Amino acid sequence: MALPPPPGGGGPSRRDALAAASAAAFALATQQQQAQAADPSLLLAMDPTRAAMLAAVERRRAAAAARGPPPPSPLPVDAYYTLNNGMRICRLTTGLLQLSPKTSLRAGSTDKEDYWRPPLTRALDDMKLLVDSGFTSFDVAQVYGPAEDYCGAYIDRYGKEGVTFMTKWIPQGSGPKPREVVLEGLDSSRTRMHMSTLDIVQFYW
Repeated sequence: MALPPPPGGGGPSRRDALAAASAAAFALATQQQQAQAADPSLLLAMDPTRAAMLAAVERRRAAAAARGPPPPSPLPVDAYYTLNNGMRICRLTTGLLQLSPKTSLRAGSTDKEDYWRPPLTRALDDMKLLVDSGFTSFDVAQVYGPAEDYCGAYIDRYGKEGVTFMTKWIPQGSGPKPREVVLEGLDSSRTRMHMSTLDIVQFYW
């Protein structure tokens, strides 16, 4: 159902105004991404602390290029879906919620820090087995214990090629969340996951 016009009549509707603002923001973000892709120094000039992370991404890209194309997936073609931005994801995602303290508290314990943590080596081996079996998409969150850190460790060991990591930003507390708070949360995930740009972010308000 269409939104009614604003009081007083005339002028664009609220829906039209929101659509125009969203289109303008998307166009600006696209221009910035294209400029940064053409000249990575623009990204570093905005945030010099990202230099080491960007260099690590370039090293991973070079290593992936040296390995050549990934082998054919053992899953059928329709097990995957390509998003509008060209990103290819597996329809059957692997969730790492069980790494969260809230879901893995040891039986009988009242200490919120006393929860099950799988050894890093075992976790990475299991993640690699899933990827080799065709399950290339992982669903994580900042509050899933060390899940984001395990994703970063996976990238360091095996590279990022052909794998998608979807994380969540879950703001804490009530009240407004200004841009600075949002960016701080996203930067935390980027740092933990060793990614200059996050694949997919789900906002939990």
